[in-house]
Amino acid sequence: MQQSKRATVIETVVDVGVGYVLSWIVSMLVLVPLGIQSIAGEPVSVTVALISLIYVAVSLVRKYWIRRIYERYFRKNP
Repeated sequence: MQQSKRATVIETVVDVGVGYVLSWIVSMLVLVPLGIQSIAGEPVSVTVALISLIYVAVSLVRKYWIRRIYERYFRKNP
């Protein structure tokens, strides 16, 4: 059975949402112990959140399109 576009969106949002949380946690665990307290005049937590949001946007589009391409060309219909 082929995955619906709605199911693809749900899968993508959940996957990338989990990735965002993990990215933020890992970045804070790496940057803070290194003594980095600010980047470009902003607190490191704000900068990490903004950078992570950019990656989230790219990841949402990438994952959605990869799934749709897979469903269209590589999924075998019964």
